[in-house]
Amino acid sequence: MQRLSLLVLAACLSLAMTTSIRTTEKPCENYCEIEGQNNQYECCDRNPGRCLDIQATICPHLHLESCRYDTHCEKHEKCCKLTCLPFKVCRRAVEVWRGIVA
Repeated sequence: MQRLSLLVLAACLSLAMTTSIRTTEKPCENYCEIEGQNNQYECCDRNPGRCLDIQATICPHLHLESCRYDTHCEKHEKCCKLTCLPFKVCRRAVEVWRGIVA
């Protein structure tokens, strides 16, 4: 009976070691307090690039998810404010090189 218990324990340890999760994402460097929630923080690191500074006259009629920080968006996006919306949305980030938008 004791031998069976050891075999079960060894099998469980083996399974636990093969299903461990490895993450390749970098750890968060900046944390911001969540508005309205005392002592609750979330990652607010910035993604590279900038928001395209346009004054939208026609607002997109798509279902857009709101965001507070770049970390709520994909790595190639920024959390940007559009003038026609009361909240920020994820938009493709643009690179600025010597004053030229790419």
